[in-house]
Amino acid sequence: YIKHQNDTGTHSKLVYVYKKDADLTPYAISSLWLFIIPIALVINAFAFRKLIIFVVIAFLIFVYFNHSSGLNIGTFFESIFDGLKNLF
Repeated sequence: YIKHQNDTGTHSKLVYVYKKDADLTPYAISSLWLFIIPIALVINAFAFRKLIIFVVIAFLIFVYFNHSSGLNIGTFFESIFDGLKNLF
C-alpha cells in the first residue's frame, strides 16, 4: 500500500510486489477488489446457507493473507475507502 499526501490531496495505490531472483515486479491491484470479494462472499453465504462455514473460513484466509503481506486491518479499510473515494 503506497500513500502520498501533498497540497492537492491524498493519493494512494495498492501494489503487490513479486520477487523472483534479483528481479522485483510490481503489480497494481484495484482497491475495488478488496471491497468486492468480501461483499460477494457474504452475499453468497446468505443466498446459500450451507456456504456460511466456507465463507467464514475464506474470509479468515483473506484477512490472514492481507495481514501477513503487511496489510493490517486499519490499512485494509483505509485502502478500501481511498479506492471508493477515487472511484467517485
